[in-house]
Amino acid sequence: MQALRYIPGLPALLIAAPALAAGLGKGTAPAIPWARIALAFVFCIALAAGAILLMRKYRLHDGGGFSFPRRPAGQRAIEIVETRRVSQHGDACLLRCHGQDYLFVITPHKVVLLDKLGAQGE
Repeated sequence: MQALRYIPGLPALLIAAPALAAGLGKGTAPAIPWARIALAFVFCIALAAGAILLMRKYRLHDGGGFSFPRRPAGQRAIEIVETRRVSQHGDACLLRCHGQDYLFVITPHKVVLLDKLGAQGE
């Protein structure tokens, strides 16, 4: 018992005391915020519908991918004329910039300019 006196608070823990917890099944049911749940559900549905409409509005017409609004065709400086898959890891791309045509090979690691072709009408 001498060793127990040196640990503060231990004698108080060793004294048996009745449990202060209420018995099981005697508590009240938790209140469920039905209005808050319904409003959160409506908000999520509206957010999803808005995302769907946004994606439909700004998709590309040729490839079906997602794109933000672009300049009209007459105002763009760079135009992708054609792109072809050359291998599993590379594409050949023909670009037109200010009337000058460029042929690139594009891989996941680099872009190589193969040829600077003549002007558009040549």
